[in-house]
Amino acid sequence: MDSPLPCGARVMKINSTALDTIRDGALGTVKEAIGPALPESGAPGTFGYFVEWQDLGGVPVFIAGSRIRPAD
Repeated sequence: MDSPLPCGARVMKINSTALDTIRDGALGTVKEAIGPALPESGAPGTFGYFVEWQDLGGVPVFIAGSRIRPAD
């Protein structure tokens, strides 16, 4: 099981889809982590995050951990 990213961690969006408002490369800050997912959910050990994207003006948005990575 992985550990969640800590609150305050800077992250970058990855794995965007055509309908996503926030695109790959966008930067944000983790506000809260939830998880890990339960085994019956199909993705044991994964976390979800509320991220405040710098381009959205302070509105935290939920995103799956597989769609962000730590920013360099």
